[in-house]
Amino acid sequence: MWTATAPRIARPARLAAACALALLGSTLPAGASEPPAPPLRVAQVLLFRGDTPADVEAGLRRLKEAGVDTVFVRAFQNRGDRPLLYAGKPGEATGVYFPTQAAPLVADHLAVVSAACRRLGLSLYAWMTTRASDWLLEERPDLVELRYDGAAARVLPSARLNIFHPVVRRRLAALFRDLARADIDGVLFQDDLVLKAGEGLSPEAIEAYLSAGGPAVAPELLFERPAAGAGGDAAIFSPARYREAFWPWAAWKNRALLDLAGELMAAAREVRPGLRFALNLFYESVLNPRMALAWYAQDLGAARRRSFDYFSLMSYHRQIGRELSYPLEEAIAAIGVLSRQAAAAAGDPARVIVKIQALDWETGAPIPAGELDQALGRAAPGVSLAFVRALDDPPLEVIRRHFR
Repeated sequence: MWTATAPRIARPARLAAACALALLGSTLPAGASEPPAPPLRVAQVLLFRGDTPADVEAGLRRLKEAGVDTVFVRAFQNRGDRPLLYAGKPGEATGVYFPTQAAPLVADHLAVVSAACRRLGLSLYAWMTTRASDWLLEERPDLVELRYDGAAARVLPSARLNIFHPVVRRRLAALFRDLARADIDGVLFQDDLVLKAGEGLSPEAIEAYLSAGGPAVAPELLFERPAAGAGGDAAIFSPARYREAFWPWAAWKNRALLDLAGELMAAAREVRPGLRFALNLFYESVLNPRMALAWYAQDLGAARRRSFDYFSLMSYHRQIGRELSYPLEEAIAAIGVLSRQAAAAAGDPARVIVKIQALDWETGAPIPAGELDQALGRAAPGVSLAFVRALDDPPLEVIRRHFR
């Protein structure tokens, strides 16, 4: 998995759930595609097992027979990622899985999956990265974003692209135009379309903020310094350490991310006007909107006013349980809270894709059938449903019961 990490708060997040609706409102995303996006039944496939295109198609056929109508597949490969197809070993190559001049072509894996999906009548979304683009950073290390490292008390490279640099904007726009030329139905923005609490300190970002009317920005103006030995980044980026200047800065970073997403969607829709887009959202965007803004510069209330078709809510109950110290039953129940409030915020429940983990991110073990059944069963009525799997299918009788 590619999961952004940040400090988390514990049980007080549950208290924020009660006011999330008031914060988010209940209107449809402005500019959403017409006609309204239909509800989806999604398999997000991290890897395919097998040695041939026929093996790939056989795996997709099993998913379709279980009620899946849409497949999300990775369209990129970063350093150390396993290739999408044929269960390959972690690759040395970085790049993308579709033809383009804007990035290295690892292999045209997207065409193989697309051809199989067309024969089976499945919709296909390309799961696409933005800031986590190793090939561009390796080509141009100067395009890296800068972050404040609380432990070192220094501004350091972040290992993610600086979206405020004009070269990055041009390359990503060209990449998304070429992605739209592939035979796909939509794009899922990878969860790297965030700026963490300490990120966004490149000269280009600060200049853009000042040009937009913001005040001076520096780590000492954004964060209180903790006492010596108080825990480094975790202490620096705790809510108690944010100065008053931090909050308008975080809101501006959110607008900058949404502006970039808007540019990329517009570039892709120049090529394929009907292309749909889904935005990955962390669960804090519903359970604790203020901290989602702080930790990721992510805001569902702002995103719903942009031209996204779907909001892909990462409702991963075991992750929620570990991070919030919930027992299993309470973590599964959180899926119901998340999905109901997100559905109300979106106005149309079908626009919310409730993503359930079918394997444990830490151990790699599959989620037992009974637990998976409970997790899927907690989703609010009318929402789109998705499960995330690696090489092997989850218990398909459970998927069939909820998807069909």
